[in-house]
Amino acid sequence: MALPLEPTIESTLNRLTDRTDADALADSRVVTLLAYIFAAVVVISALAALLAALPVWLSGAVAVFNWVDGFAQNLGTEMAGAIITFVLIQVLLESKRQRENAALFERIVQRTETQITQFLVDQQNQLDQQERAALVSQLSSRVPGFA
Repeated sequence: MALPLEPTIESTLNRLTDRTDADALADSRVVTLLAYIFAAVVVISALAALLAALPVWLSGAVAVFNWVDGFAQNLGTEMAGAIITFVLIQVLLESKRQRENAALFERIVQRTETQITQFLVDQQNQLDQQERAALVSQLSSRVPGFA
């Protein structure tokens, strides 16, 4: 006889793994996007600084390049801060998710243990009843339940 466990336990555990995989993929995409923005800003800043070192006769263009250089440096530090903040927030959220998953898993284990215990008790009761019935039939008593 099969053990009557709830089918939702397996689906709940599968959803936990799926959610974790999807979250990890989304997190890696965000960090990758922020890293690309940071790299682009660094390249723009370096290019603007190089162009700002042009001769004085391009003074109008030099002012623009100086502004772009300063803007790119500021944006670069903001992107670095965004990456660090994002990673720290993800670490906090992941630890919270792990605690929630551990609590959910513990509840599932307790429920499963309860179901298994009840199943075994029922099986033992059925075996006891079958043994009693066999003993009564062996002794050929005409009164049910007495030998």
